[in-house]
Amino acid sequence: MCMTNLDRERASVFYKNFEGPAKSMTDASGIRSILPGFDINDFEFEPCGYSMNSIKGKALSTIHKALSTIHVTPEDGFSYASFEFVDAIGSKKIKNAAELEGLIDRVLECFGAEEFSLAIHCDYSSLTLYIRQPPPESSCTTNFSHA
Repeated sequence: MCMTNLDRERASVFYKNFEGPAKSMTDASGIRSILPGFDINDFEFEPCGYSMNSIKGKALSTIHKALSTIHVTPEDGFSYASFEFVDAIGSKKIKNAAELEGLIDRVLECFGAEEFSLAIHCDYSSLTLYIRQPPPESSCTTNFSHA
């Protein structure tokens, strides 16, 4: 998920002059609420910027593992954030479109982006579990192809 034109107030958390270490940025921005229960390894940049990787489950386990990463460039005029989530190795943490939409909503709420793009990778048989067509009045478009 790539997001641009972040809300200025929300992006201000990712400047080094914000009190505290990267953990403070993680908490103040709401990133921790995107994926509750994940172990987060976060890092702040000088003079601004943020990066984190997170995992849920044991790193060497082959079951119940999910991963995510976030990168933020908060500068006004070209602010950007990316969010990647991998529901890995049979964990099936995201079970349906409503859960996926909830995750997307939490990410968008955290950054307040004016624009975003979203890519979903799944096997074709799972597609109907994760995707619903947007309502007709929506400005969103979905395009799918199957080889």
